Amino acid sequence: MYISMAYSKKQPLSRDRSENNKNSSKNRRNQVVHKEGELFLHRNGYGFVSIADMTEDVFIPAHAINYAMHTDIVKIRVKAKGRNLYEGVIENIVTHNVHELFGRLEKVKNQYRVIADDRRVKYCISISKSALSGAQSGDNVLVAIKHYPSANHVMSGKIVQVFGKRGEIITEQGAVIAKHQLRTSFSPEAENYAKLASENINTQGRKDLTFMPFVTIDGESAKDFDDAVALETQADASCKLWVAIADVGHFVKEGSVLDEEAFNRGTSVYFPGKCIPMLPESLSNNACSLQPNRERLVMVAEIHINANGNVIKSLFHEAVIRSKYRMTYTDIAEMIIDKNQDTCKKYADIQPMIGEMTQLAKVLIKKRVQQGSIDFDLPEANFIMKNDNEIADIQRTMRHIGHEMIEHFMILANEVVGTYLMQQKISCIYRIHEKPSPDKLANINTLLNSLAYSYQLPESAGSKQMAMLLKKVKSTPVERLINHQVLRALPQAVYSPDNKGHFGLASSCYCHFTSPIRRYPDLIVHRMLKKSLRTNGKKLKVKFNDIAMSLSRKERVAITAERDMNKLYSVLFMQQHEGKQFSGIISHIAKMGIFVELNQFFVEGLIPIESLDDDFYVFDENKMRIRGKKNNRLFHIGDFVDVLVSDVDILEREISFSIQ
Repeated sequence: MYISMAYSKKQPLSRDRSENNKNSSKNRRNQVVHKEGELFLHRNGYGFVSIADMTEDVFIPAHAINYAMHTDIVKIRVKAKGRNLYEGVIENIVTHNVHELFGRLEKVKNQYRVIADDRRVKYCISISKSALSGAQSGDNVLVAIKHYPSANHVMSGKIVQVFGKRGEIITEQGAVIAKHQLRTSFSPEAENYAKLASENINTQGRKDLTFMPFVTIDGESAKDFDDAVALETQADASCKLWVAIADVGHFVKEGSVLDEEAFNRGTSVYFPGKCIPMLPESLSNNACSLQPNRERLVMVAEIHINANGNVIKSLFHEAVIRSKYRMTYTDIAEMIIDKNQDTCKKYADIQPMIGEMTQLAKVLIKKRVQQGSIDFDLPEANFIMKNDNEIADIQRTMRHIGHEMIEHFMILANEVVGTYLMQQKISCIYRIHEKPSPDKLANINTLLNSLAYSYQLPESAGSKQMAMLLKKVKSTPVERLINHQVLRALPQAVYSPDNKGHFGLASSCYCHFTSPIRRYPDLIVHRMLKKSLRTNGKKLKVKFNDIAMSLSRKERVAITAERDMNKLYSVLFMQQHEGKQFSGIISHIAKMGIFVELNQFFVEGLIPIESLDDDFYVFDENKMRIRGKKNNRLFHIGDFVDVLVSDVDILEREISFSIQ
């Protein structure tokens, strides 16, 4: 609540004003409103509903769920319970988003039922004998839901797939895919549309940039190449950066059967060695993929940049290019960092351009750091596969100038496109990232105090202050902990029709333009940009509110599914190492125990606090440590320890260590 500073701090509120405030607060608590949003259930039965125009999720107690399921779109009755605290009751279900469930078939007397693997599903699924599809009691199955639970109907379904034993990789993959309701195949109509569309590579009327030395730079395993870059430098140290992005909109027409399927997916989902694509392979890996030495249709951002890294102007084109090389990040490292003679010789004709690109990248990185961009140093797992279903190794992903170069070129392209559409007053789906709340900042300061850091974030900290904090803890034992804490404090980046800037990137205007093969929001941005170019900047207004909210939800589903699959692959890999000893570093400490990251593999496991049996150990939250009461033995973040892989639970996706 805002109170005018015209009142002296010593001047008390009058009795009347005080009573009015109390009554206002009471009235606000008693006020009931009706809202629509997405339900997120907890396995204990309660849930939260996320609503677009509310800053806080609404708590739904278990008794008020009323047959709704996880991710359903629901209408709720909301009542304020206090400041930023809301409680609701689900009145009705607008849209069911759970269509298939993975579970175990059981026979009880003469009736069949499936017990869902997802603990958030509280109902058994009744299966008639005619819907068994050959499955037998005890089988792990995938069920298509026919009737949802209600006051008048039991939940029922039909078995559509039978899996093998639990613990087998194919079965567990199926469990993850079903849990997140991922679409793994396209309709015959969509496949046929994509095949016919892929043959429509018409270059007429496009800007011919086939003479430009465009290159794609991706990971070794990449199959869809949706971006290519080229650079022209000038005598005054200014340059033209050309960012070419696959023109997916040329092939996927708005309102088509394939467009509908792409929207329903919202994004491609990437698992180790696998991909569930947003578009069929005839487009994603062929006609839309910027393969070397093939003419490809693109949308191009031509960005003029001065010696200080400032954008002078931007131009946009519907164009055709012919990528010269398919390069990898390893190629860039060998050429720029290692000076490998064979690699330099292989790319001799473009080596000067690659060198100039790295110099431009360094200028852009420096400029963005000065603006306050937050750079999280959170390594990811690189799963090295022997084949589709066998994990050879899990290593920490290594980043270098090649990754940073492409990342910052894409960020810049996203910015200039978003800025152009905003200035032209053309509707757009922006990628926004709002400021953290003061409460979340206070939590970070509490942690810093407990770790004896003198640095504190101001109450209204900007991205510069948060970036400074991450810089201060870099290469210290608590770096990973602080990075995670800061990340948790920040709101999730989402899609929105309103430009609210991107806090983490310190960007005043940002959209997603550079990956239309794998992200539907980028496809929308392409369409709006293309319409603008064809109408000479005529104002175009489209309502994207519901679309932006839906695409944000689908992105969250994909991210969670990818995280769950990575956990699965980690436990499957470590199963072969059960009983073996490894060295590692304490990465985090919590009430439940000690998290250790192994040195040999990029895998994290838990030492449960109750397994420390040489003493009674307690968690000291203030100092973020675990201490033995009698022997005073201490465990801190950053300590090196030797551990034994004591248990690997595939079904729970948990790895347990014991201290050595």
